[in-house]
Amino acid sequence: IHEQGYIYYDLKPENIVLLKEIKTVHDVNVRLIDFDFMETKDNAKKKKPEQGSRLYSAPEVFKVYRNTSSDKEDFVRHHTEKIDIFSFGIFTIVLLTKNYNAFNIKHETPAFKDGSVFINPEFINPEFINPVSEFNKLFKLAKSCLTLEPEDRPDINRVIETLESMKSETP
Repeated sequence: IHEQGYIYYDLKPENIVLLKEIKTVHDVNVRLIDFDFMETKDNAKKKKPEQGSRLYSAPEVFKVYRNTSSDKEDFVRHHTEKIDIFSFGIFTIVLLTKNYNAFNIKHETPAFKDGSVFINPEFINPEFINPVSEFNKLFKLAKSCLTLEPEDRPDINRVIETLESMKSETP
């Protein structure tokens, strides 16, 4: 989607379909559904209502900037594919913790602390931070996607590269 110039905007568990039963990590076959909010990167810069599900939405989805290159009252949004990267981080933490309450939710959006999404330590399984745990790499990847500033998040190629390396390490 990103390589074709689109932002998905609505990555969440409800929009991912398993095409067959998963028997091993090498056997995962999924598809995205619900493309109602998807936009081209060019269209994403235009003034538009908030898109996607609030819990999974990156902070920049809610920001509108005055267009300084225009004489009229015009507003733009600075949206990039990093919005989907943020959603992937939330999605992954929700799957790992099996709990939406892992975030201190206020007004249906995650709280931030020190430039990243605050994850309630009560929901962090010791396996997530154990360096020899299979969950550690996935937890670290998810956390790296949850920074306040989009430019501090990994790009989709880095996310895929990390997931592929985890897959190849798994018997």
